[in-house]
Parts: sequence; C-alpha cells; structure tokens
Amino acid sequence: MIMPGEKARTHRHTPNALRLILDTAPGAYTTVDGVKLAMQPGDVVLTPNWSWHGHGNDGAANAYWLDFLDVPLVQLFEPMFFEPFPGDYWEAGAASETSPMRFGWEETRRRLEAAPSGTEITLGDRALDTMAFSMIRLRGGDAPPVRRTSANNLYAVVAGSGTSTIDGERFACQRGDVIAAPAWQPHTHAAVEDAVLFRVSDELVMSQLGFLRTAD
Repeated sequence: MIMPGEKARTHRHTPNALRLILDTAPGAYTTVDGVKLAMQPGDVVLTPNWSWHGHGNDGAANAYWLDFLDVPLVQLFEPMFFEPFPGDYWEAGAASETSPMRFGWEETRRRLEAAPSGTEITLGDRALDTMAFSMIRLRGGDAPPVRRTSANNLYAVVAGSGTSTIDGERFACQRGDVIAAPAWQPHTHAAVEDAVLFRVSDELVMSQLGFLRTAD
C-alpha cells in the first residue's frame, strides 16, 4: 500500500518483480528506469532485475497492489544484491500508459472477452527470465481441467469469485485472494460468477533447467 502524497525511494535489486494493481485512484504510479508508469486496477507492472524503480501516489486515495518476486530462487542461487538510488528518488516526467513494462487492464479485458472461457492469455512478450504470467477468464459454472505440473503456481483473483481445489482441499476465493499451488500438486478452479485469475509461475526456470513436467 502507498498512501496519498507518499513516495517509495528508487532502488534496484537482482530479484525480478511484478505487481498486480488491486485498488487505486488516478495518480498512483511506478517508475522503471526513469519512466513513470500510471497504475490502475487490474494493471500488471514489471520491474525486471537490476532495473531502477520506485513508487509514488499523487492521488487522493490509498493504492493497493500484490507483489510477486523470485526472491526464494535468488536466495537459493545466492546472487542477492540491492542498491538504493543516489539521492533517493529518480524524478520522472508525465505518467505513461504505453510501455513494455505495463500491461493495462483495459487491453487485457478486451482480449479476455474476445476469447473462449477458460482461455489463458499471456501478457505480451517474455520480459522476465524467471516468472511466467498470464490471465485466465472463467464464466460462472465453468471448471477447467485439473492442472498438475512440476512448476510452482500462484493465482490471484482479479475479478469475480469461485473455488480452488488444491490437492483435494477446496478453498472459497474472491477478488484480491491469492491461491498457492505448489509443484506437482493437482489443482483446478471453478467460477461461481464470471471470474478472472492472474497466474504467476516459475515454469520458465523449470523449462530452462529441463525439469518441467506435466501430468495428463
């Protein structure tokens, strides 16, 4: 969360990061390498490893988002570095809505509405080396096939509500909830009402290392 009038100092680190914006009024933003990116609910904003980034809120309401980082992987491999920006803030100009580091909700929603229910869409070209991310739209009553993979998966509910079943245990979920499906745990989701899920996975790493496996 960042409150009106607050700024988070510019910094960079070796972990990759992305954020899913939940709630905000106009005026909240992230800066990535000096480019100011407007943040709106449903947007996804990337900060690739070693990119200078910070946050600010010139609006009238608190801004909330969910952060996803590959910190456990970087800690395991050990190249963990962090650096604050000299002078604390990299001041940027007017906010931009067009950037390979920002995936706006309006465009994402348009693509989802044009696709069949259950379709998983990727958000642009691969920009992070360790995290894959996509959006899934489910219509009320739909239940996609069970997924079982050696990759770890995190799901965030962007809109709607439903249930998630992870290794036989069922959980009710609604907008803002996060569901973790660890490696090789069978899992599926069912929509009570029309829902959109945001999926983040380490399948890129598993694939590059030759460890990615899925079960029918």
